[in-house]
Parts: sequence; C-alpha cells; structure tokens
Amino acid sequence: MADAAEIRAAYRERVKEVHPDNGGDRAAFMRVTAAYERLSE
Repeated sequence: MADAAEIRAAYRERVKEVHPDNGGDRAAFMRVTAAYERLSE
C-alpha cells in the first residue's frame, strides 16, 4: 500500500499531464483530483 508521500507524488505527476492549462482534459483532471482527495482522507 502506498503511503501519503507516494500518493502525493503520483498525483502531482499525473495532474501535470492532464491539467487543462497545459492542454489536458478537464474531465480527466477532475477524476485525478477526486481520486487524490479520496485517497488522502
């Protein structure tokens, strides 16, 4: 199981790829953000 630091690092990498300001998909960005919020509770 991943610890908080690993989850945060994976989130930061993925969000850079899908962020709408960087040409990514808004829906994908929202899914990644929602998953991160759920995992970091």
